[in-house]
Amino acid sequence: MPGNFPIDEESSDLTFVYWYSLQDTLLVMDQNSAELQAIFKPIFVSLLEIFVIKLNLPDNYDEWSDEEKERLRCYRIDIGDTLVYMIGIIGDVMLEFVINRLIQAVNEQQQNRIRWRLPDYFKQSATDNDFVLVDNWKIQEALIYMMQSVVSELNESCSPDFTNVNDSNLIAFMDVLPRISYANKHILSTTLLAVGSLGSWLEVHQDVLPNAISLCLLGLKTESVTQSASFALKDIINDCDLSSFGEQILSTCQVSVSFIFFK
Repeated sequence: MPGNFPIDEESSDLTFVYWYSLQDTLLVMDQNSAELQAIFKPIFVSLLEIFVIKLNLPDNYDEWSDEEKERLRCYRIDIGDTLVYMIGIIGDVMLEFVINRLIQAVNEQQQNRIRWRLPDYFKQSATDNDFVLVDNWKIQEALIYMMQSVVSELNESCSPDFTNVNDSNLIAFMDVLPRISYANKHILSTTLLAVGSLGSWLEVHQDVLPNAISLCLLGLKTESVTQSASFALKDIINDCDLSSFGEQILSTCQVSVSFIFFK
């Protein structure tokens, strides 16, 4: 259903129970389970395309009421939960899709708007265009949110081996961080939370740790996202030895505190 929830539409959240029930049924079936999963897998993959669009923040998000923002926040969490459920059906394709599309969007970020393909059943009529023009930063923010939702949940619960088999995708994500434009506070905040969710993974991938710390330091120096930066840095510190970054972190924190008290 096109449009932003809950302003343009208020019905798409009703489908989350259906997607959970469908994947649960496919996973617990005793007979023909593998065959049916193979049939439904492309449908779940195309659902990822739709979630990217539905996760987009609206242009006037900062003008929304607190109630509207809270409903959208819960809606996005529900999408994140649905993504976790879908892992059982589409497996490693999840992060591969997210990271490849993110790299594609970053490569095209000189274009303010990019063409995003819509699955046929998402169109309202047969004459609708195959593509929709979407602000590039919104696509990037949505994809990073999807990655963070999946990794943070699976790190804590059902699949401790998930990050091990997705190392190449997560390394690709960390490598693309310096190339992302953080002019928009929302994409910076979401990326900080995503990096923080990778704390335990970063512990054994010290080679990409500088990119994570650089992002946290940028966040600490950006007044609108200092809370997200603090949370991300705390999560990383809980798992990683940051003694070699201590001076940088301390000096940046001092500058940030000075800015708050003397602005």
